[in-house]
Amino acid sequence: LSQLLSTLKINIELAAKHYRSDPDAAEGYLQEVILLTDEAQTEAKQIAYDLRPAILDDFGLRAAIGLQASNFERRTRIVVECHFPTAEMRFDTLIETSIYRIVQELLTNTAKHAEATRVTIQLLVRGSVMALTVSDNGKGFDTTQWLASDSRPHYGLRNIRERVEFLGGTFRPESVLGRGAEFMIELPIGQPVVSDEKSIKAV
Repeated sequence: LSQLLSTLKINIELAAKHYRSDPDAAEGYLQEVILLTDEAQTEAKQIAYDLRPAILDDFGLRAAIGLQASNFERRTRIVVECHFPTAEMRFDTLIETSIYRIVQELLTNTAKHAEATRVTIQLLVRGSVMALTVSDNGKGFDTTQWLASDSRPHYGLRNIRERVEFLGGTFRPESVLGRGAEFMIELPIGQPVVSDEKSIKAV
């Protein structure tokens, strides 16, 4: 979004500079401004949605991750299998948003770097602990280097670790080169609230 706004500003300045000496050029810059504004608006809406998707408030974490997985599968053609608790449970908003964003980051990493054809997402609740596992059948990576590396996929994993540790949880990636990867997150969640049957059916 910052890059879009910077380019937008440059085009406006160029249009202002040329609007008398070269009206055709100025018009071209303004046409580009319209396109950039549309793109920036779309990007801003996506950022707002990612921060706290409305579906989290309306139907909870299970439905939000399910929709995210469906959209990811449609965009990438990577098959996603989801395994959730039978009943929809509600958690603290920070927990729900964090888990949603973690799944989003892991799916993005998979699409960009794993060369996988299948992803499995499993969400379990054991007492006051939530366990999330995201695994793929991709090319894998060297887990001994992920903390030290500055490469983009490992940068994303470090962000996840920091987010999980901030919430008092643990993050553990396991992988073998050529045999896929598995990412395991455990978070303390307190006492979840089970949604009523109507909301479950609505999902």
